[in-house]
Amino acid sequence: MTVSNGFLNLFLVVVFLYEIILTLGILIESEVFRAIASFFAIFLFGFVLFRGFILFGMRPRISGGVRFFGCIYFFGQIVSAFINSDSFQFGEFVKFLMAPLFFVYGAALDYSKFDRVAAEQQAKRFLVASAILGFSVYIVQGAQGALFPGNPVSFFANGNNAGFFWLALGCLYAAIFSKPIRSAGYYLTFNIIFGTLGLSIGVLISLAVSVSRFFEIFLFFVVCVFVAALFYVVPDFFIFDRIHPLLASADLLFSDVYDIGEMSYGDLVSILGTSDLSFLFRVKHWGNLIFIYLDLPLLQMVGGVGLGVSPQYSVIGLLPHNDYIRLLFECGFFSFFGFLGFVVLMSLRLGRGWISVPFFATFIYFCTDNLLNNFISMVVFMFAIGVVYTSRESR
Repeated sequence: MTVSNGFLNLFLVVVFLYEIILTLGILIESEVFRAIASFFAIFLFGFVLFRGFILFGMRPRISGGVRFFGCIYFFGQIVSAFINSDSFQFGEFVKFLMAPLFFVYGAALDYSKFDRVAAEQQAKRFLVASAILGFSVYIVQGAQGALFPGNPVSFFANGNNAGFFWLALGCLYAAIFSKPIRSAGYYLTFNIIFGTLGLSIGVLISLAVSVSRFFEIFLFFVVCVFVAALFYVVPDFFIFDRIHPLLASADLLFSDVYDIGEMSYGDLVSILGTSDLSFLFRVKHWGNLIFIYLDLPLLQMVGGVGLGVSPQYSVIGLLPHNDYIRLLFECGFFSFFGFLGFVVLMSLRLGRGWISVPFFATFIYFCTDNLLNNFISMVVFMFAIGVVYTSRESR
């Protein structure tokens, strides 16, 4: 086993240990245990970084552009923490600093020095163990009748975070295996399981951008026509549960009668006849936060209002549900600009192809939810894109 394989194995073991800790936190339902688990996560992953960069002096091959945007991002985080030292959430700050470092860790493994057969075996064992653990918890929750909105899904607090983790595992597979997953069905299956509209949109757009040719576009058109016809014939079929509120919300959004900017969330529930405001909630919430940001003092526009503090400013008292807006609002312009620049450079580096599907889907998924503070998923995603970044010439 090469040195690179050894570091890969350490990373995968630590991630799986944390999966077990998260599972225990869900099953025990103890806030104290979850707090201990968060501390243990920082310790475990901190040890991985310390062992790689300090003890063994790992040195990644990263371009000047990526270094520039990375420095801008970290500079913004430090500035934001300094400006908002009396109000920001320190735990979130540590997550936002540590997770991107695993891009550097993945990039430093040197793909060309992998024992490829051993690496794929290591990754296969990890992915199988993760799938067994995750779906075992999911099945138990389903058997107990506990799978409904607001409740934990698998070993995560909600379906959005669970969906992100399985997407991150798809990124890891694409990074390690010589042949990426070439199945739209694989990605769409998890959309159905977790019922996450934002994930579905991200995957569909990513498939269209990454791998679509004339035949795939034609096939997608045929599927859309079939689904539309099915919706017309049996509109109450369970797979359309999220479609009805979406269509009603879109109709209301473009209505000349109502101004959703001036309406309360209670009014929206009353008019639509449903509490599923997933689409309208986001549109209204994002607009509210952007207008607030534009009215902030210049210092806070630069350094943000502080990580975890945005609910105190928003009308509804929730996080932005858009990680790009969250970075801008909570961490300020520098962190937002650095992260956005990183996303653009990685997208250009990835190019088109099946290997890019889970990565592009993740970049799009960031637009619709709070995912950057999903520490384990971000660590896996950043590690995977780091490996892919330095391996493009080696494949």
